[in-house]
Amino acid sequence: MIEIVEAYPFVKVLKYLTLLRKKFEKTKGGVVVIEEVNGEEYRVVIKYLKPWIRIYLPLGNLKEFPEDKRKDVMEKLLQLTFEYAEVSFGIDEEGNIFAVEDIYQEALTMDVFEEEYGAVPFAVELFKKEVMPLKEEK
Repeated sequence: MIEIVEAYPFVKVLKYLTLLRKKFEKTKGGVVVIEEVNGEEYRVVIKYLKPWIRIYLPLGNLKEFPEDKRKDVMEKLLQLTFEYAEVSFGIDEEGNIFAVEDIYQEALTMDVFEEEYGAVPFAVELFKKEVMPLKEEK
């Protein structure tokens, strides 16, 4: 069985991360990139989900917000996804919130990767500015 980081599209991902001078570590399921956003360290995960390359970053859990604000959180995430090109948020079945981007393996070029990858750290800034205040609202 071919290890995921040796699969052809993922070799390109590793090359692009190196060209972008990103600090990363290979994992069994892909790559984790150490990213700094406004002085805080985040771990961006990149996985090969044939035929897609998924780039995502955990941002928290819906349960961390007051119950009466969770609908507002989901609405805000949808609004931000609509308002900002290349920014996408998602929530898994356990309520974990993610900034997430997907690239079809056949479309994987340096330009596409840089654009899609760059949207994930940018989404952190939007999340902190636009969504996190809902956590503190009374």
